[in-house]
Amino acid sequence: MKTDTRGAVELPISRGFERIAEVRLATVHFNPCGYKRLRDTYYEWLPTLGPLAPAVKCYELVFDDDQPEIEGSTVLRGTRREHLMFQKEPLVNIALRNCGPEVKYFAWLDHDFVNADPDWLAKGVAKIDGGALAVQLLSRAVWLTRDRRPSDIAVGAVKRWKTSADCNGNPGALWLASRTYLDMIGGLSCDNIVGGGDQNWIDAAVGRYGYHLQRYSEPLRQTMRERIRTAAGLRGGRTADYLETDAYHLWHGEFSDRKYNERNAILRDYDLRPGRDLRIDLQGLQSWSGQEHPGLRQAVAEYFEQRREDGDET
Repeated sequence: MKTDTRGAVELPISRGFERIAEVRLATVHFNPCGYKRLRDTYYEWLPTLGPLAPAVKCYELVFDDDQPEIEGSTVLRGTRREHLMFQKEPLVNIALRNCGPEVKYFAWLDHDFVNADPDWLAKGVAKIDGGALAVQLLSRAVWLTRDRRPSDIAVGAVKRWKTSADCNGNPGALWLASRTYLDMIGGLSCDNIVGGGDQNWIDAAVGRYGYHLQRYSEPLRQTMRERIRTAAGLRGGRTADYLETDAYHLWHGEFSDRKYNERNAILRDYDLRPGRDLRIDLQGLQSWSGQEHPGLRQAVAEYFEQRREDGDET
């Protein structure tokens, strides 16, 4: 970890990759509360990709009459009434479906994480070529303060699984996977409408049920188990791997305001049942069915407001 004289982390720059035509680098953006820092992280992150930056495709959900925030993004239109929920996985799936036949490797990258290894892409592709189903492109997630000083550190979930047989680490941030496998399983599960879908993906990729399922109601737990079981059954003996490298999380609000544990209570308390309460619209976005608990939409909207991603400025 390289820091400057103030103790702030110096963000590294990625190196190019000669087989970039075989790779889709996708990121997504949706900002229903209009937080300034969510947009700012994209423009801090993109230059760190160096020669890889022109290959990035950003899929952006824009609500109601708002204007797009990401220059050159692929814009999808939604409404706060019908689409205000966590849309990462649906947007990733739209990006996956838009890949041409030349794409063999699909990366979905949160635009608030910067990889410390400049050769992360070449190393990730090499692991998939060597037999990995997918690669979590980090071993540690290092959370930065507003002035880019290191604060919290979480071990990556795949490293935890490989070294201590549990997946209770950071599950998301930066992923690269076999495009063939993602097509086989129909993309990522979209049931975690308050976030946390990365954990479902990891369970499928390593072939086990994680601790997080205990937080849900039994009907939702059964739905997630079935999707994990189906995807795990298509692994063909392959499993996930990771890169031994840090990834730096760019600040957009305090860690405690994410409510990573508490948010799942919304799904339990309002008895979320994906087959009844949710539907995928014609664009591929997750939307409400109109059959959900009367308080569920409001509870999800309030969660986004409580994240306070501009910190004290909100």
